Amino acid sequence: MTMIIKALALTMLCAMPALAYEFQCVHEKDTAPRLDPVADGRFQQARELSSQRLPDWAQIAHIYHQAADKDHRGSLGKVAP
Repeated sequence: MTMIIKALALTMLCAMPALAYEFQCVHEKDTAPRLDPVADGRFQQARELSSQRLPDWAQIAHIYHQAADKDHRGSLGKVAP
């Protein structure tokens, strides 16, 4: 019985067309749109401020929001919608 099941499974697999997905490796820096330099500067400033010993989270959130308003990818992930 198991031989028949194996034979049927093999027949079905051989009858199916091969699924050929072409994969092309790309880097984000080569495909993503360029960042606004002002927005990126604000994002870097907020990251630097957040690494301080006692950060001012209100100021950091404000800076992240300023960068997100200019569609900075990193800042968009840091602010709530």
